[in-house]
Amino acid sequence: LLVATGRESNSDLLLAERGHSGLTVIMLDLEGFKRVNDEFSHSIGDETLRVVSQAISDTIRRDELVARRGGDEFAIVTGASDPEDIETLIRRISHNVSDARVDLLPSVRSGVTVGYATYIEGDTVGRLLARSDRALHDAKSRSKLERWSWRQRRLEDAADELGDDS
Repeated sequence: LLVATGRESNSDLLLAERGHSGLTVIMLDLEGFKRVNDEFSHSIGDETLRVVSQAISDTIRRDELVARRGGDEFAIVTGASDPEDIETLIRRISHNVSDARVDLLPSVRSGVTVGYATYIEGDTVGRLLARSDRALHDAKSRSKLERWSWRQRRLEDAADELGDDS
């Protein structure tokens, strides 16, 4: 699956269909990224994306793929299909992204909202991506108010930190 370019490859789906492996697409959305760009600059936003990309890449296995879908969304393609394995991977990624720091804003921690879909018989690449997108959208909708409060406190701390260094 070449998620980054939008080109589709059905070879992974054929393997999953034949029972050789599972296939799951995990979608991640960075929490508060727009405000980082707006309040601290696009160069800080770009650096945040680089740091987060590296944290994700360092977390996944060699046979897994990470791609930026655009803006602050990333997709991970994994052969995992067992819900426990997927949840473990998501926890590791979330932890490592949260621990990743941009040098100029060390108090800002990036959080992620996650949705995923696992291949089911008859899926196409488009349907699998659409289901993972829908799962991400549902996750973002469920806890928006709670995330807003937590994110606001983190950004206020970062603004205070930048103000001290000026």
